[in-house]
Amino acid sequence: GLMLAIASFAVGYARMPVIRKSETGRTRRSILDRDAASNAALAQSGDRIRIFHLQGALFFGSVEQLIRESRRAALDPKDTISDLILDLGDVHTFDSSACAGLDKLAFLLERQSVTIHLCAVSSPLRATMEQWGMSLSGGQGTFRLWPTLDDALEHCEDRLIATSISPVADLDMGRILEGLVGSDPRLPDLMRNMEKVTLVPGDVLIRSSDPSRDLFV
Repeated sequence: GLMLAIASFAVGYARMPVIRKSETGRTRRSILDRDAASNAALAQSGDRIRIFHLQGALFFGSVEQLIRESRRAALDPKDTISDLILDLGDVHTFDSSACAGLDKLAFLLERQSVTIHLCAVSSPLRATMEQWGMSLSGGQGTFRLWPTLDDALEHCEDRLIATSISPVADLDMGRILEGLVGSDPRLPDLMRNMEKVTLVPGDVLIRSSDPSRDLFV
């Protein structure tokens, strides 16, 4: 009876699709607001990010489905991927055979230069992974671990944008102002009285309550 129950469980979950939904970085975006150039890059190259929403039990019978679909995505010449995000939020069963399957998947996709990201991993699932010896270090190692799908998406988008958008050259403010106001003999005088201010993310340019006599271009 026990063997029959185990066999029934294995066959039933092996037939159930382990991938509940598949998305790309073009159709699913992080909540981070981005500039027009970044949005254009994601619209053009977002398919390089693939998201698999997994469900149910991940074990020897179902992990092969994941490996097969992941390899198919990685080897598709029309849709080459660079990042594979596995959303484990709806996975409730995860055993050592699933760990072995993910290790196999990582080995196969490493040859295709595809990075695997795991997100929404529950504490029991993570304990099983750590007991097996999977390399989980929050962004380093074989598998990159993220608290949420949005965290993983934002990181993958940043990487994709960095490789898709050429670095911006130093701005020629004289030419920019000339384009805005037209040619003017006093324009060189204006340029001599302008000061370049360089900011990094987190710096404050001006607060709404601060008095100011400056004009920021």
